[in-house]
Amino acid sequence: MRTHCRSAARPITVSISQADSRSPSGSAENAENLQKATSGLTDATTKLAPTLDAAAQSLDGASDGYESTAKSLDDLLKGQAELAESIRERNEEAQTSISRLQGARDAIDELAGKSDLSATEQGRLRDAIKLVNDECGTQYGVVSDTNQVIDENTGSVLENTDAIDENIRKRQESIRQEAMSETLSDLYKQQAEDLKTLTQAQRDLAEAQRAQQEQGEKLAGMTEEQRQAYMETSGDATD
Repeated sequence: MRTHCRSAARPITVSISQADSRSPSGSAENAENLQKATSGLTDATTKLAPTLDAAAQSLDGASDGYESTAKSLDDLLKGQAELAESIRERNEEAQTSISRLQGARDAIDELAGKSDLSATEQGRLRDAIKLVNDECGTQYGVVSDTNQVIDENTGSVLENTDAIDENIRKRQESIRQEAMSETLSDLYKQQAEDLKTLTQAQRDLAEAQRAQQEQGEKLAGMTEEQRQAYMETSGDATD
């Protein structure tokens, strides 16, 4: 009897840490959907796939069926591993963008409107404003003498950083939502592919088990010499 060992599926991580505790209800709903999709995806691997694998390894005379089932399960685990890596990379990219925006927010809150800034601090403020403009599509500027922030669309000087903070918060939430939406789509797609793979593996295994049963019944009616000759002819004789 052949044996075939495979690694367990890697856990799929979908969470993106919150840089700001305030978030709309849609985030909680998306997170719940992600959890359900992830659970559904891993359920087949952790429950049904090992059962199919064990049944496949019990096949002696139906090696084609075994190999077919084993390959199907290997492909399933490979697909989930690739998805887990893709989600990890997406989460890292999203978290990097969120953290950069948080750093810009902190710098603006700390430095905006202070007239006694050093050249280095002025540079930090301008860099932070530029990052916000690039990420949020805003058009803020910095008044050279006072280091106040100006809305270049209206020409008005901002009395505080509340509007900037809100734009940053919205963009951070948008980044989270985009990443979660893409991940949810990928999870459902992988779920459908896994269901198809497992269904076909069950069919292949059932056919292999039927063939093995027929072979057993055939061998049962043979003499020892006939049985040995049959197995040698079929290539199933063992040392």
